[in-house]
Amino acid sequence: MHLCVESKIDLKTGDLKWQREVNNEFGWNDLIHLNDSTIVISSNGLHKINLKNGDGWDYKTKTGKKDYTAAVVENTLGTIAGVLTGTFVSTSAHNIVRNVVSNVETEDSNFYLSSEEQIAKLDGKTGEVIWKNVFDKNTSSRSNIFLDDEKVYLLNFGFANMGNRTISFGKPFFAAYNKITGEKIFQKIIDGKKILVMR
Repeated sequence: MHLCVESKIDLKTGDLKWQREVNNEFGWNDLIHLNDSTIVISSNGLHKINLKNGDGWDYKTKTGKKDYTAAVVENTLGTIAGVLTGTFVSTSAHNIVRNVVSNVETEDSNFYLSSEEQIAKLDGKTGEVIWKNVFDKNTSSRSNIFLDDEKVYLLNFGFANMGNRTISFGKPFFAAYNKITGEKIFQKIIDGKKILVMR
């Protein structure tokens, strides 16, 4: 687990006033200034931080994935090369898939975020989950949330990032959820040739 420590230092004395640990295993995705003393960090979830005292809440969710596929391919190629040359080199490294997350939408002091696991609505004051709708396995990817009066819309792009590369990841789809209950209204899977509607 990778942690980033947010802290405040007194510029007059150099004393540490407060610190907060924020998981950034899959990288920072966004930083939102709610006002002059409060920020929200999107990094493996959402983290609300009062800059004066470090107080706030944490909503933890996965915004990436550890992908061991590349390591398996490298070891297979290494085995073949070893048979041919007599030299074998293996790797146990994995690649990190990042940006399996949406933008952060806010409305009426509530936050909306989609991650690798689910789309969720959070109480902005407490960080409590008001509702969540869990995705099918290997479905989510980089996405975008937008709202109207009654619905939360999610456009899932079907790609993410690994290192400096953009890779195909998850499934492209367009979905709508009830803003009050989180119930899925529809989901349209986009396969490049046609749109399949799932209710």
